[in-house]
Amino acid sequence: MEKPRKRRFEVLVIAERCKECGMCIHVCPKNVLEVGKKSNSRGFYVTIPARPEDCVGCRICEYICPDFAIVVRESSDGHPRGIIQWSEDRVDEVAPSSSREEAVVRA
Repeated sequence: MEKPRKRRFEVLVIAERCKECGMCIHVCPKNVLEVGKKSNSRGFYVTIPARPEDCVGCRICEYICPDFAIVVRESSDGHPRGIIQWSEDRVDEVAPSSSREEAVVRA
């Protein structure tokens, strides 16, 4: 019998909507999210999906966010992704990290 394939998710944070309230970070059962080191145009440090490979797709973070700054969806290609959308022209992807120290952000 073949083992069922693990579902993978994309966690998208819309940076300009984030107001650094931290509610999403506190409710995530898998510690996928953390406060980032970059701020948006309003001066708030944007939450980042630091460990997207750990996301189970419960969407609690999406439901709790008062500013609709987080979207969780199943990955179309089966690879977990953490995405930060700074503007329509600029999107950063957070590389999944096997070390739990710090996520690497690449443009």
